[in-house]
Amino acid sequence: MHPKPQKINAKLVKPDETLKPEEGWHNVVLRWIITEDTVGSELGTLGYTILPPKAQHAPHVHENAEEYIIIKSGHAKGSINDYVYEAGPDDIIFIPKGALHYIEKPSNVDLLEIYFIYAGGSSLQKSGYKLKEKQ
Repeated sequence: MHPKPQKINAKLVKPDETLKPEEGWHNVVLRWIITEDTVGSELGTLGYTILPPKAQHAPHVHENAEEYIIIKSGHAKGSINDYVYEAGPDDIIFIPKGALHYIEKPSNVDLLEIYFIYAGGSSLQKSGYKLKEKQ
């Protein structure tokens, strides 16, 4: 598949129903917007995720890709290696390649909506995704 320019509405993309809690996805609704499979991307991935209250993406690494998270709405809590953060709308989080990180929606109020980019991997697998234990 060769990449071609196109416009995509993130909310019209079907959520990935294959993500499982034992793989780190706890009550997460994720849509793969730009990937190798969806549009023929060769270098990166763009995803749109909704985390309802108490949802979490468990500690993990991307061995082959940096990750950028853009908070669209709601509030998040997370960590990158030893750096603990709280973030809200319009905050952007940079995660270096290979860094242990997680994100969660800690409160019982509103939803957390984020966009994320894997720079260096055109799919979850090519980003080098690996679930890890928090140290």
